[in-house]
Amino acid sequence: MADLQLETVVDNFLKQMNSNSSIDHAFTGFMSFTEEEETSKANREQEAIAQLFSKFSEANVAAACKLFAEHIYREENSLKAQSLLNYLEHLVTSNKISSKPLCEALLNSPNLNYSNRDTWCSVFQLVRRIVGGVDYKGCRDIFRAILYKCRTIPCQDSLTPQILSIIELPQHEDKQTLHWAFGKILAEFTQSFRPTVQIVTIPSLPQLRPVIGHSNINAYAWRLDLRNLRYPNNAPLPFDRDKSSTKLVRHIFTHAYSVDFMTGILIYNRKSQEDTKSRYSELEDQLCEHVIHLTQSQSKLASCSAVMPNIRWHNITSHIIFFVLWNMVHLPHMLMQLFKKLDSQTVPSGCSRDHLIWMILQCLFGVAKPVDAYSYITFIRIYDQLYPETTPLPVPDFSSAHSVISCAVTCMWAHLQKKTVQLAENKAKIRPMPSILRSQLTFLNGALLQYTQGQKTPGPVICDFQLATLCNAFSSNEKAMPALLNYLTDSMMNVNMQTKLPHGVACYLNTEPMSVEMLDCLSVHTKMLLIKQLFGKMEAQVQKQSQVALSPALIETFSRALVYTEIEQTFGIKTFVSNILPSIVSSKCLPVIHTLLEVAIYRLIHMQPHYRMKILSCLLDELVNFNHNHMYIR
Repeated sequence: MADLQLETVVDNFLKQMNSNSSIDHAFTGFMSFTEEEETSKANREQEAIAQLFSKFSEANVAAACKLFAEHIYREENSLKAQSLLNYLEHLVTSNKISSKPLCEALLNSPNLNYSNRDTWCSVFQLVRRIVGGVDYKGCRDIFRAILYKCRTIPCQDSLTPQILSIIELPQHEDKQTLHWAFGKILAEFTQSFRPTVQIVTIPSLPQLRPVIGHSNINAYAWRLDLRNLRYPNNAPLPFDRDKSSTKLVRHIFTHAYSVDFMTGILIYNRKSQEDTKSRYSELEDQLCEHVIHLTQSQSKLASCSAVMPNIRWHNITSHIIFFVLWNMVHLPHMLMQLFKKLDSQTVPSGCSRDHLIWMILQCLFGVAKPVDAYSYITFIRIYDQLYPETTPLPVPDFSSAHSVISCAVTCMWAHLQKKTVQLAENKAKIRPMPSILRSQLTFLNGALLQYTQGQKTPGPVICDFQLATLCNAFSSNEKAMPALLNYLTDSMMNVNMQTKLPHGVACYLNTEPMSVEMLDCLSVHTKMLLIKQLFGKMEAQVQKQSQVALSPALIETFSRALVYTEIEQTFGIKTFVSNILPSIVSSKCLPVIHTLLEVAIYRLIHMQPHYRMKILSCLLDELVNFNHNHMYIR
């Protein structure tokens, strides 16, 4: 219906409704109707308006509401205006029209003036009664219109509508001062939102802690600004800003598989970070505080081989390596900050000192970054701080796992001697090997000769902590490390010897894998090299299309090494699902595929859901048109 035609229909209807008989005109001041007659007349007019609006389309309803609103504001008789408002309200309550177009038509009209007291109050009362049928975004528009109308009230008047929009208040309060009578209303209205805010956000969020799992779907509710580790508070809702949520960050540090969750809660842009080369000192500070807390907890324990502190050291090492790889933390600066914090406290000794150096060894050489002069000087300062004694460190008994941790400082110096060759070429001053470490390093060099000269015969490697120490000390030695890795892999799989597994399956020896305790004692760099070497063995079997199964020792050791969180960014379970498994599946070597799928099945608990789906999609894509009768995938 055209606008002109619609306006004509509405005007004719209103004229007909307001027309009276000649007798009514003649005796207007002398006639009075009974209550039944007034009710009957109101019902007739109400039905007539309902029939009129039923003829309009949804697009014409809003225009018709505007025409009725203009007629109401032009009506000099306040009783007739009130009657029309009642009829329109009945249309809303009877679901003939929606409340939003009626509210907007009444409030957006320029003829709504506070000087017409009766109509002004009646309109706002009507809006208050029917606004419950408007959705959230519609309410914002209605509240905005109300605020605009409130601006028309001069300061010398005292009319105060009761409904205001908190969303619009910050947009107007600095531009123009409201009437003084609005102050209490605005304050009460603002305070009334606090219970709602607690419901839609989280009550006492700084005191709550999330449940850490493999999925970071729920991390959005805990998001922090990486610059200050605070909850972002950009909304105009009235809740207080809190201090840095350091307890939340420290809580996440203590959990395994929490790197992805930490990534989910930190508001971080990797591209901008790489461009600016900046660092986040607040995050570095919390990492240092957590490391110091671990050293203090370790020093209170009677035993150096407690399981729980070792797990916590693994967790914090994983986080540091991740943050360094993603350029969120600058490791030398963090170590220098750690040095300053330790300088003002009791210097750790014994087991706590060994674990601290072990963590630094993991982080400094677990990332593929060169050791510059600043990193070298930082480590020298930490070493002088932690090892002030002059008595040579004894060669430990390699029957326990802690012997590997106690040799961490010697392993560190062995790496530094290899890594600082370039610094020496640039005429940098290189510190010689400290005298207290020479006895341990001499012993390790002597033990290394047995492997490099072929004096050791490969055999089952279950808990050889001396071999683990050698791998940690010489993992960056291009001449010594290949011999150690070959010894490890040959001990796990001897291609010259076979045995029978249950159900008559032939496989290579050996059957006893490397123990988890020994894997725990390998550095991050050694674990990555070991996994790469084991994968090379698998690829060799795939290329030969051998029907002999891989050795149980090699497969079990490979599957155990995959789940370490320190290496998941390079050679962990994610790399296994994303790169290793697809390359093996594409070769269609059934024995190896069966074996790797068994590995995946028993490591599902360590995989996030989308990586599990990636395995299924890989199988469906690569094995299409393949004879599935030869594969029995559970």
